[in-house]
Amino acid sequence: IDERLSRTLKTRKTLSKVWRIVCFSESSTDVVERRLTEKRMWKRYADKDRGVRIGVDFSFCTLDPKSGMLGRVKYSEQGTVVDLNTVTLEPNILFNYLKVVLTKKRLWEREREIRLVTTPTFCNIRYVAGTNEEQCFWRFNREIIREVCLGARFPKNQIKGLVKMVRNRYPSDVKICQAVKSMDNYRYEEI
Repeated sequence: IDERLSRTLKTRKTLSKVWRIVCFSESSTDVVERRLTEKRMWKRYADKDRGVRIGVDFSFCTLDPKSGMLGRVKYSEQGTVVDLNTVTLEPNILFNYLKVVLTKKRLWEREREIRLVTTPTFCNIRYVAGTNEEQCFWRFNREIIREVCLGARFPKNQIKGLVKMVRNRYPSDVKICQAVKSMDNYRYEEI
């Protein structure tokens, strides 16, 4: 590996020890826009309709400024490019790189993304079975969960268990539904 690439990979690994990013997507109030976005989001981020969408309400969330920062992603034609070889881990320098984390190219604008930038201190770390791959789960106030929606192709043999888990762990008014493909759109049926 060329030395510059090696330094870049090392810097990314170092930054991943410092930051964790949780991504959310705000629903559009425009019906046509929402239909286009939902189709893309279910396909791209929910394992081609086999995953789960979790609806949250941030008005129930009090975020201690020391635990992280919640920010809307800004979209621009070129995005933001940073030479990772110039990154140091000094806090004031890292803060300047938050603009990188909160900027994406305009072609992603329909996602209406909101990102939580936090640290491992405020996450539960788990490892993927049989690997050394880390997964970080943000610890959150359960009251922010308002909806759990299963994809149209969510495995039928797992529905009952997931519904039971949601009912046991989250507020009783959490809506549980499943997406149903109808022509080129989705409709949602409560479970």
